[in-house]
Amino acid sequence: MHRIGLQTYTIRDLLTTPEDRRKTFCAVRERGYDFVQLFGGMKRLETDAHICKELGIPAIGAVIMLEMCEEDPDGLIALFKETGMTDISVSSVVKTEAETRDFITRANAFAERAVSEGLTFSYHNHSTEFVRTECGKTVMELMMEGFSKQVDYMPDTYWIHDGGYDVRRFLEQTAGRYKHIHLKDMQKTETGRTFAPLGEGNLYMPGIIRTALAGGADTFIVEQDMCDEDQLLCAQKSIEYLRSLGIL
Repeated sequence: MHRIGLQTYTIRDLLTTPEDRRKTFCAVRERGYDFVQLFGGMKRLETDAHICKELGIPAIGAVIMLEMCEEDPDGLIALFKETGMTDISVSSVVKTEAETRDFITRANAFAERAVSEGLTFSYHNHSTEFVRTECGKTVMELMMEGFSKQVDYMPDTYWIHDGGYDVRRFLEQTAGRYKHIHLKDMQKTETGRTFAPLGEGNLYMPGIIRTALAGGADTFIVEQDMCDEDQLLCAQKSIEYLRSLGIL
């Protein structure tokens, strides 16, 4: 059976004190999630990773900024090894061709270091990567040309669609370069687009999941950036929907 995890950004309002964190992480496990993926700065990361280790709840890794990797690479890698995390994922806010090429060079350099330490390194997209730069290529096209083989992808279904790109087409183009997928649904409303528990939005999740499986995905991470209901309830709805499909 493929693993299903929760990106803790979904439940961030419930992660305040250490005791609240313990209670919430246990609630995530009780709802059937196999692991969590963390986020945030170094202080938050250290706190959450150690609490997860204390509770015996696997933390697969974290989504952070590349600058955090560069500020203290030794400390970051040591934290991952100490707490059992395996994947360092980064995102970016680059917009121009020059910014993108600089980011690619830096990401490739850190990916080489991470992989040499027995970790994996991946890139997590938003929607801005699908905007065309002054050279006529999108940020993502430049990344796909420039990233070394040591840089994996962590596709985010909501943001790919929000960027005007076909989710399954992107998964086909990057097949073999990802293991972890962010499953995030988009709901179309009268006032615009919004986030929704899986199965309550407009994205065709069964087709997306099958395409991801064919492309090599084995780990699916639920994330909902904004919740109109209780955050744990939204997380529960999403995993119940995924289990009901009978695909994972």
